[in-house]
Amino acid sequence: MLIVLSLFLSFNVTAFAQQGTGPFTATPIQPDSQFIDEASKDGKPDVSSLKLQSFVSPGGERLVSIIVELADPPLAAYTGGAVGLAPTAPAVTGGEMLDLSSADSQRYLDYLAGKQEAFKAQASRAGPDIRIVHTCKATLNGLSMVLPESKLEVIASLPGVVAIYPDELQKPDTEVSPGFISATTAWKQLGGQKKAGEGIIVGVLDTGIWPEHPSFSDPDPFSKSYSPPPVVPGSNGFGSCGPRSTCDFGNTAANPNDAPFTCNNKLNGAYSFIDTYKAVVGLLPGEFDSARDDNGHGTHTSSTAAGNGGVTVSIFGVPRGTVSGIAPRAHVIMYRVCAFEGCFQSDSVAAVEQAILDGVNAINFSISGGNAPYSDPVEPAFRSAYETGVFVSASAGNSGPTADTVNHRGPWTMTVAASTTYRHFLSTVSLTADNGDSLTLSGASVTDDISTPTPVVFPPTGQELCLDPFAPGTFNGEIIICQRGVIARVAKSFNVAGGGGMLLYNPTLQGLATDNHFIPSVHLENDAGAALLDFMGTHSGVMGM
Repeated sequence: MLIVLSLFLSFNVTAFAQQGTGPFTATPIQPDSQFIDEASKDGKPDVSSLKLQSFVSPGGERLVSIIVELADPPLAAYTGGAVGLAPTAPAVTGGEMLDLSSADSQRYLDYLAGKQEAFKAQASRAGPDIRIVHTCKATLNGLSMVLPESKLEVIASLPGVVAIYPDELQKPDTEVSPGFISATTAWKQLGGQKKAGEGIIVGVLDTGIWPEHPSFSDPDPFSKSYSPPPVVPGSNGFGSCGPRSTCDFGNTAANPNDAPFTCNNKLNGAYSFIDTYKAVVGLLPGEFDSARDDNGHGTHTSSTAAGNGGVTVSIFGVPRGTVSGIAPRAHVIMYRVCAFEGCFQSDSVAAVEQAILDGVNAINFSISGGNAPYSDPVEPAFRSAYETGVFVSASAGNSGPTADTVNHRGPWTMTVAASTTYRHFLSTVSLTADNGDSLTLSGASVTDDISTPTPVVFPPTGQELCLDPFAPGTFNGEIIICQRGVIARVAKSFNVAGGGGMLLYNPTLQGLATDNHFIPSVHLENDAGAALLDFMGTHSGVMGM
């Protein structure tokens, strides 16, 4: 579902770039009515009904992560009212984008900083086990905190607190694609593929990026060099999280394969914004602690939206044609907000703030959330981005087609659903039972193959979904059958990594995905899955390859 989301984003920003109409212009949003939260106590948030995810920290503590919103509007939404402080919202100032360097902006940021420092001082009196991870002023006037759940009432009662949001762990939701969505027609109208997206900066919030990928080379495969970006990452300063690397690669202490990389005029920057994730969940051994992509999801969405044209690709030595992003001449900045288990909302909010500072024209967010936009803390950040002239494209999600399954319902995002091209990467699965009966199945795969007959087995009873890593020794090179659902597809192949391969089947019609799994894997549709289960249930000694 990720492809068309990014394509649609790129198609729009390409049009802005080529027509020379300037940045995306936002129409101010004014509500017809206001929702008054009755579940409050004396004007303070009622935290008794909050549904919080608790986590065991890397240090063994059971903690919760929250986002605290303070009373004053953020820089992007301030329309005036405080004595001596002029408005800063572009809707009032008339500016096309938020002017971060203006004297009025600096004065209002100082005002917010003073209020936040006062809040921090009061929060610190609640105990040393409260940790402030992010503070934001441009997109959301608030702070993210990791603390024991028993301290929530204390924080909610502090002066200036207007809302507390659960900081939820969200999930990240080809050469024929440009023609499939008619981008090739748009290219002709807008100056050709070799100009599409010129001068536009696309900010991608995702799992990171593989910077050496030819989709991000400078010069591009047509030998055309890139001009410097309109705004250099970090040149407008850093969000309230403080300075950090704008090209974050080369942390060989976490993983020796994290090679250093110097960003260029195509891949302008790459940040790591997984602060809350590291504080609450912690990285896996060997997981990259930088902006480098462990998963492949972020590299995929970035290259689909704005990867170079003319890139020749192959998988395991098999030529797969020539690919292009939809806005191939756009600049790219990656903001890594996701690690293996998912993406914390507070990390995403901090990244949106930095993206605004970096002058991005468009944000791509192929991540879940936003089905309740007025209680999801990432959505106000998107609204602030929208109101500063940034086009926000967000995923409609991987659920459906039943009612009430669409993500990102706020009117300030372009929420884009998936479609499917006619192209698939398919693999054949051959099964043979000990009585000589055989079954041949077809499924999606881009991983390596298994060329010798290998035992095919189910996980232990009750663990068919493969939700948690299995103990060492549970498997010894077998092909494991897992049912799709609940957690990310790729996580299942990690959980059964003691096996030699995985057959992942859909319990209902859901579509196929060519994921970059940890072990050789084939994804089967529900009809093939039903045939697999029937064959396994009526035969013994099944071998597969």
